[in-house]
Amino acid sequence: MWKLFRLFLPSAPTTAASQRLRIATLKLLQPFLLIAAVCFVVVAVLPKLMFPSGLWFRKVVRDHPLVAPILITSIQGDTLVAGQRQFRLAGVKLPTDPVIAALAQKVLQIATAQGVEVIRVVEAPDACILRCEPRIWHWCGNDPVAAHFQQFNLNELMVAGGGATYDASCPKLTDEERLRLQAAEKFRREAGAHDQNWLVRGSSLNVSATMILDGCISVIAYELREGKYVSPKSKGE
Repeated sequence: MWKLFRLFLPSAPTTAASQRLRIATLKLLQPFLLIAAVCFVVVAVLPKLMFPSGLWFRKVVRDHPLVAPILITSIQGDTLVAGQRQFRLAGVKLPTDPVIAALAQKVLQIATAQGVEVIRVVEAPDACILRCEPRIWHWCGNDPVAAHFQQFNLNELMVAGGGATYDASCPKLTDEERLRLQAAEKFRREAGAHDQNWLVRGSSLNVSATMILDGCISVIAYELREGKYVSPKSKGE
């Protein structure tokens, strides 16, 4: 091996025999060098040209899929239609403003695309707390996520995302349900959720908005329960 390596050093002998050996060695190595170059292009260069993430393969994140999803076939105002069944979001009031109503419609379509599950029937026959599993859009192009699905309380999601408001007149909500819907509304105000781009990205929800949603609602609900909640505006004063 050392003798072959010495053939390519500047101080290598220049005899006819060494030249022939050098040429024969290069011919022997050519296929391996070509294979190495092709592998480098396929693994390192081509993905960056073809995909923003620079990755050939991207994973689907779906850690907790809905167990028995009910397919929503249409959305009619504040009513979700699932074949012969209908659902309304308990404790939630959809907007009358046409711009915000369009946002609410979009969020409902995205959130219910994988179906819904009934967490609790608040008031028969159709006022419910629902669970959904929307697709989440990862705006950072260099992560390995092709699709990300995450469960949310749909009622809280609509309020926190700015597509609806908390309806305190709903009589049969539990104290905890009321507290979390109030927290969702306060989160919306704190986060400045006032336009579609904050929550919606194409046919998905924005990962920046959703990744902190449930945790923030839980924290604000705790502060409300303990009487410790102070709005950011009051803190600034």
